[in-house]
Amino acid sequence: MEHGEEIHSIKDSLQRILFYLENDGKTGRKGLVMDVEDLKEDVESVKKNLNDFINEYRQAQAVKAAKASVWGIVGGSVVSFVIWLLKHIFA
Repeated sequence: MEHGEEIHSIKDSLQRILFYLENDGKTGRKGLVMDVEDLKEDVESVKKNLNDFINEYRQAQAVKAAKASVWGIVGGSVVSFVIWLLKHIFA
């Protein structure tokens, strides 16, 4: 194989590689580089949504725990008052 043919073969191979990597303005086809950029944006969006969901879940759990504590305090206070009242009425 001559050097000219070898160079031509390498050039053709590089053109084929570039065809896959770069956007094709004629067909509007995205290249692999643009596809990777789009995927990175999608992954960042999913990460943000997941983090938002986790934060909302944790906040909901904290509110649930706070409500349970408040109801426990109210219930304990009512029971304590009823016991105190019964002791003073029947004492």
